[in-house]
Amino acid sequence: MVPITISEEARALLQARMAESGFRRPLAWIDMKTQEVAVRPGAENDADWTVRRRDLWSLRVAEGEEVPDADARLVTVDGLGFVSDFFPMRFDISVKGGHFRVAAGA
Repeated sequence: MVPITISEEARALLQARMAESGFRRPLAWIDMKTQEVAVRPGAENDADWTVRRRDLWSLRVAEGEEVPDADARLVTVDGLGFVSDFFPMRFDISVKGGHFRVAAGA
C-alpha cells in the first residue's frame, strides 16, 4: 500500500513551494496539530473520526538535510519526499482554496 496519495493540484503546489523554499533538500513534513478541534456531532466512532479529520493534520515544507535516506520517517512518492512520525499510516493530500488538506486513514 502506498502511504501517500496526492492530487495533481496538490502535487503541483507542493513542487512549487519546494522550489521556492530555498532549502537544499526540501521535504514535506506531515505533523499532527497540537490544538485539536471538537469531534463531529453524531460521529459513530470517535476514535476513527479523530484519525480521519482533516483539521488534525498539517503539511509544511522544511529543510530535510538532517533526515537520512534510510530514516523510517521518510517516504518518497513521485519524486517528492515526505516525513512523518506517523508512517505507516496512510495520508491523502489535496488542495482547497490554495491550502493543503491532509486526511489520514489507518
